[in-house]
Amino acid sequence: MTVISGTTGIDKVQAGAVLFDDLPAGSVIQVANYTTGTMATTTTITPYDNTVPQSSEGTDIMTLSFTANKSNSKLKVDVIFNGSVTTNGGVMTLTLFKDTDASALGVSRFSGQANQSYCFTFSYYINAVDTSAHTYKIKLGTNTAGTVTFNGTNGVAEYGGAMASSITIMEIAQWQLNHYKMVKHQLMDRFLIMVQLV
Repeated sequence: MTVISGTTGIDKVQAGAVLFDDLPAGSVIQVANYTTGTMATTTTITPYDNTVPQSSEGTDIMTLSFTANKSNSKLKVDVIFNGSVTTNGGVMTLTLFKDTDASALGVSRFSGQANQSYCFTFSYYINAVDTSAHTYKIKLGTNTAGTVTFNGTNGVAEYGGAMASSITIMEIAQWQLNHYKMVKHQLMDRFLIMVQLV
């Protein structure tokens, strides 16, 4: 068995030795998550129509602050929702917002039987754009008179909070100019070796 140690061993690698720019496209740079099993109810309306949901529609149920490390990164937002609605065929609508933006970035909806607990998920990709802190919000609403219960059924919590909902944001590295330069240098090195062999 070979033990890697000493002054050049893996135990000597310093924090920050691998830069974000060195990560290949598709690498996960960071992950943030907010999970809650707290029960809540809302009667606010999110219209079920062909318009983009607005920030005035629905009720905030989950928020997560996130700061990207690279402005050209992709952010993957994953949402898990547990809940119910008191009206048969009532639509439970989840909307994703950023900061104080008026229009939703993404939407997911589900309809089912009255007072039946459901779990549904949705994912959405957005561009990081910058490296400033932003707050991502999930709003919940219904399309008709009735009550939507978050993490419960008909206004009653279930499973002691273990049945939880969440929002997760993953920052994913994209193709960098450094990657192009690295590949270019590798190809040049191989070309020079081939020329020398000839």
